[in-house]
Amino acid sequence: MRSAAPGIPIGLAALAFLMASPLMAQAGSSAPSPQALSDAIRVHGSGEIAVEDIRGVACETVSHAPGALDCRWEQRTGGNWHLYTSWLAMVGTQWTMLDAPIAVPDFERGQLKPLAP
Repeated sequence: MRSAAPGIPIGLAALAFLMASPLMAQAGSSAPSPQALSDAIRVHGSGEIAVEDIRGVACETVSHAPGALDCRWEQRTGGNWHLYTSWLAMVGTQWTMLDAPIAVPDFERGQLKPLAP
């Protein structure tokens, strides 16, 4: 078997590069813009959300899933702002939604929590 470096088979080197690519691509941006998030939701098939209906996007790295980010944002639905969450990753130059977005419930009232406009 050919090696990329002494003792490292080419297949393993390619796999390591593919796993590191999302981490390298996201290094310049820790969260998608509202436009990029809107595009990721649409491409995922989770609906059409206008850019002006998305705000407060924030993401955190996930230690057990290299390249994935746990993201939260506020989304205007039915005239009120609600908190949503999903996992996203930078694939190439595009943000990609890894899981369908879900609304974060307000457990104190047993319903979604409208946030201040």
